Amino acid sequence: MVSLFLVNCEGELLNISPVSTISTSTFYKQPSDFEEALIGIYDAFQGFADNEYLRFTELRSDNSDGVEQASFVDISRDASSLNTGVTNGLWHRLYSFINLSNAILDRIDDVPFINESRKNSIKGQGLFFRGLGHYYVGKFFGEGVVLTSQIEITEAQNITSLVNQDALFSQAESDFSEAIDVLSVTVGFGEVSKYVAEGFLADYYMFTGQPNKAMPLLESVLQESDASWEPIFENIHATDQNQEVIFAAAFAGGIDIATSYPQWAVTTDGLLVDGFTTYTDDLLNHFEDGDLRRLATLEVGEWTSPISGITFAAAQNEVRNVKLENGNNGNNQGTGDIIFIRYTDMLLYYAEALENNTGINGWTARSIVNQVRERAGLPLLSEVNVDDILQERRSEFVWEGQRWWDQVRTNNTAGIEATYEVPEIELARMGL
Repeated sequence: MVSLFLVNCEGELLNISPVSTISTSTFYKQPSDFEEALIGIYDAFQGFADNEYLRFTELRSDNSDGVEQASFVDISRDASSLNTGVTNGLWHRLYSFINLSNAILDRIDDVPFINESRKNSIKGQGLFFRGLGHYYVGKFFGEGVVLTSQIEITEAQNITSLVNQDALFSQAESDFSEAIDVLSVTVGFGEVSKYVAEGFLADYYMFTGQPNKAMPLLESVLQESDASWEPIFENIHATDQNQEVIFAAAFAGGIDIATSYPQWAVTTDGLLVDGFTTYTDDLLNHFEDGDLRRLATLEVGEWTSPISGITFAAAQNEVRNVKLENGNNGNNQGTGDIIFIRYTDMLLYYAEALENNTGINGWTARSIVNQVRERAGLPLLSEVNVDDILQERRSEFVWEGQRWWDQVRTNNTAGIEATYEVPEIELARMGL
């Protein structure tokens, strides 16, 4: 389990030797050491966002299909070959930021900090990422290993059993809850705040069918965080750091520190032109006539690909995902941040949790759904049910990593397995 003891520094954001090459007895001696180690966690998270998160969610959903590359096809078709290597990187990445978080949490209380609030913030971020790692291991694989302290190679090779999804989720719930108690309220963009942890804990409760527990967390995020409603949908993704964004993996320009998503999916008359994925007919037919979100998500019209140099006329029915186009440098790289949770996500969850009740600000499920539909240029509904809310969530969050989880939690996976198998190579390394 290489990921259990190696630091991921792909983006070179952490200009120090990997923590795994430094003796823990000499490294974690002063507050600045923990600041540097924290950057390593964010680097691992950024790698997850860019390399695995959207690939292993959107391709699994009814929004997209993988083509061209075998690994993309295997994911979208739920191929049996997935557990022999394709999902291995996903497993590695998640355990990398679990173990990096444990390296901080194991030692931070032994080092004096002049600024106690900063110590709490670092500790809270470590707790959050450890919880997030366990949460995603539970969601993606359904079983795994709970790690609450850093482990050595010999320990990793002698794990005798895996725990189930409930145990992984229990650890995530505990870590998120503890993080909320110590995290800062105001932070810089891309850094974990109290409201980010509340948002993910609310997401966990919605995913596991506990809306009553999610409600107070959603109310806190919607009322007290810096995020707010964006009245124009296309603005959300037109520039980074829009007011809707609660938490995103931030990217900059330049080789290896930009995202790899521009031109992942460009189709003409349903055929792939650039990239590795196509949009399903089910998605293209899902949008209601006049829905502004379709054009702000799957743009059409005359366009020249910066990769192939091919120019397409509007009449060719060419479709491309403009949500991921920010800062496209023509080399299949861009600067667009990858959003994990945003205001409307929390708002539509709140509509679900309310059912037939009235919540904060006099909101009802119907008023929330109609607010979302009005921004999309659609007629208002006289009645709203859960299916209506899920329809709006699908239209809102195309290629934002949400659709697959909504399918799983509503048992709408069309026969695709809800979780991946733990990679065989990892089972062998653990002696299982």
